[in-house]
Amino acid sequence: MSVRPRRSRSAGPDQLKALLLVLVIFGHTFAERLDDSFTKWLIYGFHMPAFLFLSGYLLRAERLQERSYPELLTDYGRRMLLPWLAVSLLWASTFGVFPTDLRAVAELFTAPQWHLWYVPVLFAMISLTWLAVRLPHPFLLLAGTAAVGWLIWGTPLAEQLPPQLDLVDDRYFSYLVWFVAGFSARNTAALRPHPALLIPGLLAAAVYSYSYQGSDWLAAISFLVLNLCLVTIVPAALDELREPRAGWLVFMGQQSLWVYLFHAFATEPLRDADLPTLVQRTAGLALTALICAVVALWYFRSESKARSAERV
Repeated sequence: MSVRPRRSRSAGPDQLKALLLVLVIFGHTFAERLDDSFTKWLIYGFHMPAFLFLSGYLLRAERLQERSYPELLTDYGRRMLLPWLAVSLLWASTFGVFPTDLRAVAELFTAPQWHLWYVPVLFAMISLTWLAVRLPHPFLLLAGTAAVGWLIWGTPLAEQLPPQLDLVDDRYFSYLVWFVAGFSARNTAALRPHPALLIPGLLAAAVYSYSYQGSDWLAAISFLVLNLCLVTIVPAALDELREPRAGWLVFMGQQSLWVYLFHAFATEPLRDADLPTLVQRTAGLALTALICAVVALWYFRSESKARSAERV
């Protein structure tokens, strides 16, 4: 079966996912904590919110309304959750902590290890949205839930939460706002991209940069404003990237789940090495390029097999 990019389908989402994924891979090569590297601080200032915004933007309300929850669970379970669970167990047996009881198994979902948080968090957001579109005023409900989630878990107020809530990854709540912004931008006329949003977005980016190792509240608020202004940038980027720039880049976006799940097995040894900063950055760039090269070889090999099959 051919894996060549289809011309009938916009390549924008796949290419944007691939570009964001490159930043994810490079960010995972850093040995420093977020507060100890300004470069990492900048990358983490937008790349995962942009991923969640894009995921929400690609979701159609009418499609969710047409599907029963068992259908939704079966579809995402087969395509996303089961591969994630298998890789989670593999990660736990190599770099993480392998679950030895039911509580530890549950924590694979509630508090995923290292990079594996994204898949269950995304599915929880999709599930919440599936429920919301069946209730009155779904967008107000989602916006209110996202605002409360950000305020309680995405600001310094999270430090006041009882210790029992540490059992659940805070990104289930604090990152909902980016997904809801994308979903609302696609499905309601109440939120539409406007060039004027670039102005507060640029100001927020400057404030976010200034807040490095500074005020937690300033960082939280500027992080919120900066990423909400991606409502202007992401749709424009999708339009700009609608035509394939490189076949392997489109392919990387199509296979983004697998690249995301497995890339950390390559980046983790480098991250643990904790080399001198310049050496670490150079090695991180080289490893990121190597992973992209492996994906490109995977693409060209798949293309070659597809052409051979067509000639038979």
